[in-house]
Amino acid sequence: MLKQQVRAEYTGRPFSAVIDDFIDKYAKVRQRQWYETQRILKKDFRAWDKWPITAIGREDIQTVLDTIKDRSLRWGTRSGGRRETSTYRLVRPSALRLI
Repeated sequence: MLKQQVRAEYTGRPFSAVIDDFIDKYAKVRQRQWYETQRILKKDFRAWDKWPITAIGREDIQTVLDTIKDRSLRWGTRSGGRRETSTYRLVRPSALRLI
């Protein structure tokens, strides 16, 4: 029931407005470094700013996550090793389960 209420509340709203709500209602309350979450979401998902939240599908999310992962693995360590950076850990594929 709660999931349906949330969906109804956000239907038609642009992605940027939903991100602002997320930062204000969740991240600022529960994360010490909420500003890092905000930076990542605003930077990596900026192409979706004007998209209605309901128009974003799994394929769109997977495309962005693949881009982040590729960048993360490329720049993860100074020694050239392959390690996930904090950006990828924040938005790793487990986020797909939220949809």
